[in-house]
Amino acid sequence: MLLEACCCIRVLDKVVRSFPIKLHLHYEMTAGKENLHRGEGWTVSLASREIVFEADETLPVGSLVRLSIDWPARQLTLDVRGKTVEAHGQHTTVEVSRHTLGPSTPSTNSALQP
Repeated sequence: MLLEACCCIRVLDKVVRSFPIKLHLHYEMTAGKENLHRGEGWTVSLASREIVFEADETLPVGSLVRLSIDWPARQLTLDVRGKTVEAHGQHTTVEVSRHTLGPSTPSTNSALQP
């Protein structure tokens, strides 16, 4: 895990306080109840309303996604729902609409495994 001092970044003409941190995640692109695509990657930075992550491919802007982020303390998982708002190279920015932090269970991440 990499954790550095807070920094501010400009995202969609807003200044966002972001924390650079590298955590493993699984992602799932959805449309209603249908899962369109699954994969895994690493967070680049976390903010209260946005998460930037890196994966082998970029997700299309406007996609609804679920992220399951392996939290470093006490086997917890951060479950995030949101929409992709930016994509550059292998980096995708997700605007967070809902999140929960709870115990990591085998079903939490296995459901999102590619």
